[in-house]
Amino acid sequence: MQNVVPSAGAVKAQQRRGLSALALLMITATAGANAPAASLPSAKDSAGQALSGTHLVTLETPVEDERITSPYGWRVHPILKKRRFHKGVDFGAPEGTPVHAAEDGVIEAIGRRGHYGLYVRIRHCSTVETAYAHLASFTPGLEVGSTVSRGQVIAEVGRTGWATGPHLYYEVIVNGHRINPNKPGLRVPVDLPAQAQQQPAAQQAASNGTS
Repeated sequence: MQNVVPSAGAVKAQQRRGLSALALLMITATAGANAPAASLPSAKDSAGQALSGTHLVTLETPVEDERITSPYGWRVHPILKKRRFHKGVDFGAPEGTPVHAAEDGVIEAIGRRGHYGLYVRIRHCSTVETAYAHLASFTPGLEVGSTVSRGQVIAEVGRTGWATGPHLYYEVIVNGHRINPNKPGLRVPVDLPAQAQQQPAAQQAASNGTS
């Protein structure tokens, strides 16, 4: 069956009726890579100024020069040697490579987390989070409750936890379910708080504990 992307008018009508963020996500997640995008709220106004509220965005890849070494889906676990479902994506990168926040958000968890090793989870809105694991270190000053900006360096690639070599394990979590971060056409809803967006870059970096 052909995937259908709703018109701008249909999307606006659905929003007025209180369409959930997850439903909006599903609209864009089912679109193919070459499908026309529905007209949805932009993260910036006509003058290029950041807007507050919830908007659909394409998440930024968390490492530069991305090289996927293990995609989302079924695989033989490299340590357990059993067939397991891989609920995220592995990006191969040298140890110490900067890891960037995929979008604006608030740190919800940071620290050591079992087989994930050093781990960060960022909440972007009530339904969407991203997670980053097997890290070597965190950016100094970051803690639970810290706000981060799209593209901000939050950590470095490592091999902590269950890892056979240096890489970043990356998850996109929607309503507690891990989805394919590399699905063509995927856009997710994020909250863009007016206060955080209007802070000067230097002031925002200071409040986030970065230099």
